[in-house]
Amino acid sequence: MLDASGIVGGAPEADQAAVVAIVAQLPVCGQDELVYCTGTLVAPRAVLTAKHCLDYPPPGGMVVIGGADALDPAATRLPVIAVYPADTDDVAILALATPFPATPVMLWQTPLDDTQLGTTVRVVGYGIDDVGAVGRKRSGDATIDQVGPRLFRIVPGPALSCNGDSGGPVFIGSELAGVTSFGDSACVFSGTNVRVDVLVDTFITPTLAAIAALPEGAGVPLAPGEDLCLRTCEQNLDCPRDFACVDGRCGYLGMSPGRLSDTCEPGATTGCADTCVPDPAGIGCRCYVPCDGGDPGGCASCGTVPARGRPGSALLLVATAVWLGLRSRRLR
Repeated sequence: MLDASGIVGGAPEADQAAVVAIVAQLPVCGQDELVYCTGTLVAPRAVLTAKHCLDYPPPGGMVVIGGADALDPAATRLPVIAVYPADTDDVAILALATPFPATPVMLWQTPLDDTQLGTTVRVVGYGIDDVGAVGRKRSGDATIDQVGPRLFRIVPGPALSCNGDSGGPVFIGSELAGVTSFGDSACVFSGTNVRVDVLVDTFITPTLAAIAALPEGAGVPLAPGEDLCLRTCEQNLDCPRDFACVDGRCGYLGMSPGRLSDTCEPGATTGCADTCVPDPAGIGCRCYVPCDGGDPGGCASCGTVPARGRPGSALLLVATAVWLGLRSRRLR
């Protein structure tokens, strides 16, 4: 577990629009979204990050958020619709629903070797800063001090990656040369990164081609007052944004298929206390009632688990708490 500041020795980063925060959507109204990793736009709909950021997928799914502050409600945000982890290296590529409004970075393709020792690099990430805040983009300089067959190490120069910067970029000039992977727990000695140059032909290029072939879109709109238990689907794109197709109907933030009902207050002990979820419209909270597994138009009591499907709402709240604990064990 790493408790030190993100990009130690760094400073707020106003540029680098292609560097984004990877954020967990949590299906609990009143629970803030959690910035837990960093990534870099390498194609209009593709973000390169660390594979270990996928070790414990958040129960409500992931979004990427850009800008100087990932917790700014006005920041650009796009849902992740597919993930592509590498077989062995600690890298993965996230597919976005639509193109992110930034220019993808160029990839460093010259083989790294000992001639790069002593080279100044720039690290960028959204990790916890020096005052304990999370989600603010920071950057700083470090120095390459070791190059291996698939990894390279950096030392402070004076900055260094730290907790929450996993998957973030290491730039040589303006080109992406590495992906932040791991380092010492105090974030004072060194950080180890996956080399991009060894992945371009074998992983990055074919994965970007696969993502380019995916249907584009963030799902069909959710009509005001619509009963989603009456809507059928064949794929996620048949559902509204933040919903997924589960056994032919749409489920919200990883939950079983259901409908949004009355407004609710987070922390309330009456009404739908265990199924009060964020309103997809971004205003307040709504009760979420799972559909009856035997009747597409009916609903069962809160927490019912269909015979084939994802966990019910109450179980997902427990899964959220477990996920928050597991996230503390990641590498960076």
